[in-house]
Amino acid sequence: TSHGLAFVGNSLFSTDDRLGVPRAFISRWALEADGLEEAMARVCHPLRSTGCNNLWGDVSGRLVDVETSATQASVVEAQEWYAHTNHYTCESMSRVEASLGTESRRRLARAEMLLAEGVARGDDPLELVARVLSDHANAPDSICSHVSDDDHPGMSTVTVGSMICDLDNGRLHACVGAPCSNPYRTFGL
Repeated sequence: TSHGLAFVGNSLFSTDDRLGVPRAFISRWALEADGLEEAMARVCHPLRSTGCNNLWGDVSGRLVDVETSATQASVVEAQEWYAHTNHYTCESMSRVEASLGTESRRRLARAEMLLAEGVARGDDPLELVARVLSDHANAPDSICSHVSDDDHPGMSTVTVGSMICDLDNGRLHACVGAPCSNPYRTFGL
């Protein structure tokens, strides 16, 4: 944003969804925040209908993850890098967890391993993140997911897009569709 913030979000599934302000409205409002503290407060709006995962970074290097449900929230201050998939990772959020399968947990473990190895090697951060987002290990539970012939219609989990935020250079790299077979388009901010 013009305030030096980057935001990526992903779906979480909770048992306390309710009538309230839709998640898309909350996320859009949070993007207008002047700083990280205000953005975090906005995604925790008390009248939200559901939650999601909100990963924020700022130009100072601060990295904060805010897991929300309709009625609860938990904050993690991260160092250097952070990965998240489609389940709650904070113990305090376990009582509202509705995603009990293993696929999200497998994807998270894979992403964390790849990121840790790449950071330890000193890999270029943009190339590393693009490589992680394109990873097919553990298919069909891979990070980059595709429709399988075995999937029932309407029940597939597929990667519909991805983005990489480069706060150092004020750029957003966005990909429509699976990043393994589609290019990233770069936007200056």
